[in-house]
Amino acid sequence: MEIRQFYERVIILVSERPQLYDKSHSEYYDHQVRTRIWREIANTIGFPVTAANLRRRWTCLRQQYLVERKRFASAAPGKPLPDATVRFMAMMAFLEPHINEQTRQLYRKMKSQLQIFGHQQQIITKILSKLNVLQGKHL
Repeated sequence: MEIRQFYERVIILVSERPQLYDKSHSEYYDHQVRTRIWREIANTIGFPVTAANLRRRWTCLRQQYLVERKRFASAAPGKPLPDATVRFMAMMAFLEPHINEQTRQLYRKMKSQLQIFGHQQQIITKILSKLNVLQGKHL
């Protein structure tokens, strides 16, 4: 498994478990439940990684998403981003409702920027559709 595939798999598995990112979820603050979930993900990921290491990697992914959001929101209009960045942003977009208001304002700006990037918007739509299908949701 390539590292890119590993991170994509991590993002999908975490997105299916709101206990790990949704502060309003009843089990979010239950340390034992969250630890058990990280172990489950580590065991099913198909990559030799411990639950603690996986959690650290997820924290880095989440922080990178926040950094990319800011960079994307302040990007010059019409300047396309690398497809890998767009793909990453689309996959991590499930976190948006769980980010505080200040960062949500950046997201709104980012969304308006996305409308400028024609073909990349199509890529994002396809990725989000695939994620929703994988999670059992249909657009």
